[in-house]
Amino acid sequence: MTSTLVTPDKVYSQDGLELDTLLFEPKRRTRRAIIHIHGITSHYLQNHFIANMSRVYPENGYSFMTFNNRGHDYIADVIKTGMVGTDRVQKGSAFDILEECILDIDPIIEYLKSKDYDEFILQGHSLGVLKACYYLSTKKNNPISSTILLSPMDVVYLLDSQVKDWKYWRDVAKNMIDGGRGQQYMGVKIWLDVPISADTYWNYTREDSNMWIFNFSNLHREFIHLIKLRLPSLIVLPEMDNIAIGIPKDEAKKELKKRVFGRSTKIEILPKSGHGYWGFEDNLMELIINWLQSHEK
Repeated sequence: MTSTLVTPDKVYSQDGLELDTLLFEPKRRTRRAIIHIHGITSHYLQNHFIANMSRVYPENGYSFMTFNNRGHDYIADVIKTGMVGTDRVQKGSAFDILEECILDIDPIIEYLKSKDYDEFILQGHSLGVLKACYYLSTKKNNPISSTILLSPMDVVYLLDSQVKDWKYWRDVAKNMIDGGRGQQYMGVKIWLDVPISADTYWNYTREDSNMWIFNFSNLHREFIHLIKLRLPSLIVLPEMDNIAIGIPKDEAKKELKKRVFGRSTKIEILPKSGHGYWGFEDNLMELIINWLQSHEK
């Protein structure tokens, strides 16, 4: 018999988008919840490590909430509630705007508070790491006690390596937005062959982009939002992740150590693992649980 209680539910973003959620709880009551933010083109159940987390976190006294944020899948029809009923709107990675993550995360926290949770750990994977960093940096008086950042991504490296003439297309996106066509698709795709709207392309590529956080390929740039974190944090760098970071992980670890706050941040390299931890899910969970237990002492 399973020792985990599973609750599916709908939570609504602050602008009325319907978000699918699953809450995995241990049968023994806990007030601690880990909230997972998925990455680009993904969804709340896609990565194999989600299955491991749904089991291992409750076994160790943590509830685990995974949910669809507005950037789930490539393109998605999402129900939106309003003053006069409901409608369907197009969302997904093609229309995702980083700054709007707050509209999704805050209602998840309020939902968990309604279930008497009062300790929250924010976890992000890939693009979800950028959303977690942005949320923690800009959302004042948030209730997050610690954060787990899995497979951070260097957006400028990805643009340089996978989007030909990306700066030219940035100008195209700006012209489309100025002409009132920000929600139209670009004539170029972003990495992973993702179709992308002009609004979202501009969000990725503008010089003051909030997505340019882990600047391993441009070390003269500040690691914005990350350097503001002042809570216990675990950053996991998969050793064989050549998708999101273009430098060896031991070098990335050294650069992070120069920029993170004191002893409250732990940086770990997971040997042999790739960006999504396929085949190394158990190793990932052992690493995370050891960190959770150590920083609680």
